[in-house]
Amino acid sequence: MRSSRLLPYFVVLITLMAGAAALIWAVDIQFDDSSPVLLDLPDQVGDWHGDEILYCTDKEAPRTFLVSELNGERDCPDCGRPLETSSWLELIQLPGDTVMRKKRYTNPEGRVITASIVLSGKQRSSIHRPQVCLTGGGSEIVGDRIMRLPAGEDKTLKVMLLDLTQQGRTASGEIGQYFAYYAYWFAGKRHETPHHAERMVWMAADKVLHASANRWAYVSVSGLRNPSNDDHLDTVREFLRDFYPMIQPQRPDTRQTASAGPNLAEIVIPSNLFRVASVSIAGPGTECGLNASFSSWLRALGPIRNRLDEKELKGTRRIDAEDNFW
Repeated sequence: MRSSRLLPYFVVLITLMAGAAALIWAVDIQFDDSSPVLLDLPDQVGDWHGDEILYCTDKEAPRTFLVSELNGERDCPDCGRPLETSSWLELIQLPGDTVMRKKRYTNPEGRVITASIVLSGKQRSSIHRPQVCLTGGGSEIVGDRIMRLPAGEDKTLKVMLLDLTQQGRTASGEIGQYFAYYAYWFAGKRHETPHHAERMVWMAADKVLHASANRWAYVSVSGLRNPSNDDHLDTVREFLRDFYPMIQPQRPDTRQTASAGPNLAEIVIPSNLFRVASVSIAGPGTECGLNASFSSWLRALGPIRNRLDEKELKGTRRIDAEDNFW
């Protein structure tokens, strides 16, 4: 009896999912090649001076260089090959239309921050959860938290900050333990989020509601930390206060619904809830049942967003809970 009562709901759910999938495949999806952030990382961020990182992609003897070491050259001083902004491993593992930029920033006190931007291409594999690469590279994630940073008028940037430990050899050959931090967020044409899963939802929403696919940028800053205190939080906060506005392109506020033009849907989402507050279809008297259904599905994900953000109240905890959840 219970199964028979639930059957109509399953039918409706499957129908909605099939309809959304059909719309994605049937509609001509337009790819927007523009970047949601500026790829040219600033040379100076406050009192931090930037030095671009370049790579020799000779797989037999890969090397890393700072532009300040090259005396104005862009070729490898050893093999003569043109230097790349991606390492050899990154070039062979990521799709060819992936774009990367990295700079090492040093302040007068000698502290170092590495900033990186990875710009996705048409394939989703350009960007994945950073935890995969970090743990695969030998780092242990010992804690994580969401940082809320002011990012202009009526706007807050959420950044995921991971505390890391890793063992490695010193210059003298001794094995030592390093303590580091890694802060990141994802930036799209319309949205920014510290959550990989939320980014995937917004990508699907763009295809269903806008018939478009957009490049996403994965922005990160990293450095060493003192395990006995949380001073690195202030370092990240102060650096991003100046860095964030310097990588923002000039563009109109896309949160406002367009005043003209058919078939344009705009989601308006409050900053503290992962649900759809309204779905507006430009043009008088227009209505889209599939958009409304998809919006209801997004609204149902509210508890997931709340769970992802609950760490803001609880502070630092291990990453395992989120790994298991997703």
